[in-house]
Amino acid sequence: VAENAQPSWSVNPAMVILDWMLGIVRDFVTLTLLGLLAIWLIPVPLERCTKALRAKPWASLGWGFLSMLLAVAALPALALVIFLVGLALGLVTLGGLMALIWTLGFSAMGLAYSAFFALAVFGTKIIVALVAGYFLFKLFKKDYAGSAVWPLLAGLAIYVLLHAIPILGFL
Repeated sequence: VAENAQPSWSVNPAMVILDWMLGIVRDFVTLTLLGLLAIWLIPVPLERCTKALRAKPWASLGWGFLSMLLAVAALPALALVIFLVGLALGLVTLGGLMALIWTLGFSAMGLAYSAFFALAVFGTKIIVALVAGYFLFKLFKKDYAGSAVWPLLAGLAIYVLLHAIPILGFL
């Protein structure tokens, strides 16, 4: 190995900045599309969640934290129940039923947990952004009673910009 050997690749600062900016745009577009779908498809539950967050923010935070803990704790317990039910059926010579219980049970568990964590990752950001957007619109236009789209876009813009700040990015 030569003493002054240079790596065959180099980091281009412009590409790093471009990648960072594209990440911001990707986050904004993803959350905007999911938020617009939520406004269109589930407006009543979305409004109920935003009202609950506005009325009792600390209670909402506590319930969210508790539900995450319970979901993570319930995962091994549910897997154990599915496994034991399938094993019990296998022991009484219903092997085909055992395989069906395991296949359907673990598939349903995976689907349920995927949906739960997708809601936890994306849904919470959309709800908080919507509440922040409503707050901004009420602050600057006291009688705002329009569509939820503009508060969503304003709140998501604030969220994405704050998330892009390196120290605040973990939020």
